[in-house]
This record gives sequence, structure tokens and C-alpha cells, in this order.
Amino acid sequence: MFPIHDQISVVTRSNIESQLALFSSLSIKALESVEKLMSLNIIAVKSGLEETTQAVSQLCASTGPQEIFAVSAARAQPSIEKALAYGRGLSSIASGTQAEFVQAAEAQMQAANFKVSNLVDDAAKSAPSGSVNVIEMMQVAMQNATKGLNQMSRTSTQAAQVMEANLHAVMDQIVPHKK
Repeated sequence: MFPIHDQISVVTRSNIESQLALFSSLSIKALESVEKLMSLNIIAVKSGLEETTQAVSQLCASTGPQEIFAVSAARAQPSIEKALAYGRGLSSIASGTQAEFVQAAEAQMQAANFKVSNLVDDAAKSAPSGSVNVIEMMQVAMQNATKGLNQMSRTSTQAAQVMEANLHAVMDQIVPHKK
């Protein structure tokens, strides 16, 4: 066999192992996010049941229509605040998960770039004399791909941050934070 073929086989096996590790890591992160979401939902359901029970008790104890309307009106603002807090919790879970996914993908990308770069460098050392242009073209292509992936990563992170900031701005307009 040729030495470059052996190197490609080693790099291919290493990349498959790296991708498997990344998939496993992302799966764990996704399950942790689902767990957080389920916890948030359970808390919201428990709170909702308690509040509904309280509201029904107060409404049953009401003596007239004005008192019924007063009880209903008094519950409106806290309900809105709790809905917004739930939205903030969802936003926090989503942005945290997105950040973890981006971090894992960037680490995988850096490791893959390092391996491929080493492979190209090794191939350049054992390449025939007329293949310098091909090696340089491969190196430039790798650099451009890395720059493109880095830009995509930054753009997706910025988009998530803008979305989260806009969501918080909308929520703050509806019900400002109490200090």
C-alpha cells in the first residue's frame, strides 16, 4: 500500500470516531435541554393548578357580580407575569442549548481542520515535485472553508442573541421587571 492511503484511512477512522463522539455529546445536551423543558412545564402546570384552585375558591366565596369581576381582574396581571416568566425560561433554555451546540460544533470543526491540515502537510512532503500547486490549492480551499464555517458560527450566535434580546424587549414592554 501507499503511505498516503494509510494516512487517509487513519484520518477517516479518526474522523468517524470524532463524529460519533460529537453526536453522543450533542444527544446528551439535547436530552438535558428536554429535561429542563419538562421541569419548566411541570412547575408551570403545578403552579397553574394551585392558582386555578385558589381562583375557583375565591369565586365560589364571592357574594355578587362586582366581587367576581374584582377577583378576575386581580388575577389578570399575575397570570401575564407568569406567562412571561415561562417565556423567559423557554428562551433561556433555547439560547443555552444553542450556545452548547455551537461550542461543540466549533470544537469538532477545529479538530477536523487540524487533522486534515496535518494530512495535507504530510501529503505535501511525499508528493511528487509537480504537485505544489495542487497542495497550495487544497490549503487555500481549507482556509476558505474554515473562514466560511467560522462566519456561519458567528452569524448564528449573533442571530440567537438578537432573537433573545428582542424577546426580552417585548416581554419588558408588556410587563417591566420589578426591582
